[in-house]
Amino acid sequence: DIINYSLIKCTIDGITYSDSLKSISGTIKFADNNQFANNGYVKALKLNTSTGNIITYDSTQIGIEGTYNLNVPSDLYYIVAYPNSEKQADFIPTYYPSTISWQSAVKVNSANNPSNVNISVYRKTNIGGAYSVNGWITIQTNNFYAGINDAIVYIKQGNNFRDFYVTQNSGQFS
Repeated sequence: DIINYSLIKCTIDGITYSDSLKSISGTIKFADNNQFANNGYVKALKLNTSTGNIITYDSTQIGIEGTYNLNVPSDLYYIVAYPNSEKQADFIPTYYPSTISWQSAVKVNSANNPSNVNISVYRKTNIGGAYSVNGWITIQTNNFYAGINDAIVYIKQGNNFRDFYVTQNSGQFS
């Protein structure tokens, strides 16, 4: 006798995996001129509140006309557009619908396969002059400091975004 089993759903390290994935899709455009941004990728993220870690559920490249499509389990997600490179970026990481603050971002419910999750990204402006910024992003728990990985540090001059950095495992940026 042969018995077949199929896995419907499981949870590993706080991430639920399932055969019934949902789709989140939309377009990425520049906020200043509404032109398509296509030199980057989009992530579906959740915050693990018990550890403070950011969990990526799916990631995909932005298509030639600014389009993207993510496949995730049914849940609420932060959707973030990132450029392909920190050093040669033409925009900065931007949360849906158009913010640099996760507190102001709108969580997307994937249950109904939303297709108009459009993000207006902020252009990175190359302004002359030298600058240097470095440090650590940490969290304190019971007098113990731990670095926060994948935190985004923005550098802004007036109304212009000059640069950004994504922290390493140690929470360090430079």
